[in-house]
Amino acid sequence: RQFAKFDGYLDRCICGERWLEQPEIANEAASALRFWADKLYELIAYTVMPNHVHAVMDLSIQDAETTPGEAGDEREPAEY
Repeated sequence: RQFAKFDGYLDRCICGERWLEQPEIANEAASALRFWADKLYELIAYTVMPNHVHAVMDLSIQDAETTPGEAGDEREPAEY
């Protein structure tokens, strides 16, 4: 119940930064989701909102040999 309330709050875009309104940042977020699609999950659907992202994934296809951060992964780890 709390999740739905907070998610509705985010969807109204009245809080937080709106970085994802910038096309280049929104495209990067979408690219990150698609990068691991079919490797770690099946990406069923996603939408990039101005201040957050919704994604529906099927995690049942995870491959134990392909996980983020392993040798051969050329992407830099995210900094938070």
